[in-house]
Amino acid sequence: MKNDAQNELINNKLSGWTEKTGEVLFAQATQLARNGMFIQAERALTLLSTYTPSSVKVYLLLGKIYAQQKRYANAITQWQHVLEIEPNNQEAEAAVKKANQKLRQIKSI
Repeated sequence: MKNDAQNELINNKLSGWTEKTGEVLFAQATQLARNGMFIQAERALTLLSTYTPSSVKVYLLLGKIYAQQKRYANAITQWQHVLEIEPNNQEAEAAVKKANQKLRQIKSI
């Protein structure tokens, strides 16, 4: 019984640590993106997405970063991840629509 309680305590502490670390990493990625350091922000978010695969905010920000770089197909992929998690996410729906418009404009040139 004592080992079970210790294991539960350790798991709770690790879970809390992981969550706080993820929040810090996301905040750093957001700041990097605001400063135009897209590659560094992308790396941080990609790492974060492996540990929090259902984090809508990670995929939304990754999509925005790709769109800023005119990498619309990559952006759409990220926003589609959001829509898999939250099918009615209006921000992702609007972003996909806008990115598809941009892709059509590029192809028509």
